[in-house]
Amino acid sequence: MRPNTFGVHFIVRSNREDKQGHVPVYAKVNINSQVLLLSLNHRIPLKSWDSANKQPKNTYKDYHLILNGPNRNYVLLWEV
Repeated sequence: MRPNTFGVHFIVRSNREDKQGHVPVYAKVNINSQVLLLSLNHRIPLKSWDSANKQPKNTYKDYHLILNGPNRNYVLLWEV
């Protein structure tokens, strides 16, 4: 029996940059090698995104909103 795997990473879609230089933020969920992209319905300036750590830079004003906000979505994902 294969062990179950689960992972969550935050990503931005830089190819969807708007005129103000903001890009949408997504949660990339991997469950047993299947990928699901969940939109967080939040846009962030591309210069405020830390690509190496896959999260907003801690100088961004809504830093905690992005990192703490999606937890409710994960609960709903598992209830379905």
